[in-house]
Amino acid sequence: MPTVFVSHGAEATVAAVEFRRLLLDGSRDLQVFLSSDWNSIQSGTIWLLEIERALATHTHFVALITEESDATLPWICYEVGYARGRGLSPKLFVFSGVDPKKIAFPIAGIHFVGTWDTNRWTEELLAMGVSNVKEKEPEFAKLFKQ
Repeated sequence: MPTVFVSHGAEATVAAVEFRRLLLDGSRDLQVFLSSDWNSIQSGTIWLLEIERALATHTHFVALITEESDATLPWICYEVGYARGRGLSPKLFVFSGVDPKKIAFPIAGIHFVGTWDTNRWTEELLAMGVSNVKEKEPEFAKLFKQ
């Protein structure tokens, strides 16, 4: 069963929750970990351990870059580094309002998924197990243009 870890900045929580909803609406067999979602981390658990457990076991990693400054956020950099350390290829979804040329290193050293390129993000989502991405394409496109 494919599993997706979604990393995001605090300012992108609403977009991340919507991204998770669209991923789940697009597949029966997909599991998504989102630290800002109550279903991913149960109350009473040690949240850092839950994040690291998810990072250690998920088959796909996505970071949502909704602002240029997201590339410098300690948690996004930590989670991207953890995924890279496991040998995963992080999928960095750069939202349409962000100029990729202004994204800082080390995140800038990873090839982005430009959300302005429908073919690219559709292909990446299909590879993650989102089976009806074509049906959800207008909703994803709307989210990415925020």
